[in-house]
Amino acid sequence: YYGAQNSGGLSGDLSAPGEDDDDDDDSWCFLTTAIVEIRGEADDGETLNILRKFRDNFLLQNYPNEIEEYYRIAPQLVNTIPKTNLVWGWIGDQIDLSISYINRQENENAYSTYKNMVKVLENDWLIKKEL
Repeated sequence: YYGAQNSGGLSGDLSAPGEDDDDDDDSWCFLTTAIVEIRGEADDGETLNILRKFRDNFLLQNYPNEIEEYYRIAPQLVNTIPKTNLVWGWIGDQIDLSISYINRQENENAYSTYKNMVKVLENDWLIKKEL
């Protein structure tokens, strides 16, 4: 799912849902997949599996439109943020915090933590760049 470098960032599988013949779950987990890659964790490891389950259950049931919004923004972020930028450490911390909420069954807190992270990144890396 990660191929060539683009603008110094990580390049993910950018096909839209339904356009991908191999049914790759990671097409929905751009930022988390980037963190897992940076950390050297397994694709089928705990981090991605917890967030996949969270997406497939809680988010699809409660915030299906948010998944579409994330799908629009996250590939741009992964392609824009240089892989050596220190912000990836903060992203990893936010993902870990979201997972800790999920593990405590505090799904709304997990959702708002991840959503706020994406909004901060969108503002800092996409919106400000357009101005």
